[in-house]
Amino acid sequence: MERVRIIAISMAAALAVGGIVACGDGDGSHFGGYSPYTYGQDTNGTEPADASVHDATIANSAAKDAASDASHDSGTDANDGGDGGPPPNAFTDAGTFAPDAGELTERANHNFAGNTPTTQPAKQACLDCHKNGGAAMTFAFGGTVFADDAGTKPAAGVEVRVRDTNGAFTSVYTDTHGNFFSRTSAATFPGQTGSRTGTNTALMVDNAANGNCNSCHNGAGQSFIHVP
Repeated sequence: MERVRIIAISMAAALAVGGIVACGDGDGSHFGGYSPYTYGQDTNGTEPADASVHDATIANSAAKDAASDASHDSGTDANDGGDGGPPPNAFTDAGTFAPDAGELTERANHNFAGNTPTTQPAKQACLDCHKNGGAAMTFAFGGTVFADDAGTKPAAGVEVRVRDTNGAFTSVYTDTHGNFFSRTSAATFPGQTGSRTGTNTALMVDNAANGNCNSCHNGAGQSFIHVP
């Protein structure tokens, strides 16, 4: 009987240790390339023999949890997407991808050497002309999306979405030349941007400073916009 009691006590101790390991502090997890969002969980371990020490441990753990909750709740939804969630991005609440085609950008008054045809504006800084006081109608944003890093394969039917400073979303689609633009809505920059197809999504790491996308994504200063 004494041997049975010893085995039972050993098993209980092993379970207690296992419980401590399972409930230890985690190191968070990555979500879509964002930095780890760490969730801490304090454990008091086994109950100390001294009740006052045990009470102090509980109080200290509760204080830590309260401080952690206060720190988490202090973040705004614009930064963390609400309690417990990752930061929002250009496709937050966008739903599933819906295939569509963008308006064709070929225009008689376009004349861009190197493009086929020359009447389409691939790789051009659209808002150099399409701006308030410019030579063409005003765009909120515009650019070109490719299916490769080198910018040789235009990507048609890609959804480009902008989440501006005010949290307003605008979606447009690329035409057969990979060009996209928005002339029906205003967008307040800087803003979060991204592009996606039915199978791939590419999010811009930094916020876009303005809507003149190809002025930066020109293959020199930065790579062309592309969906892998």
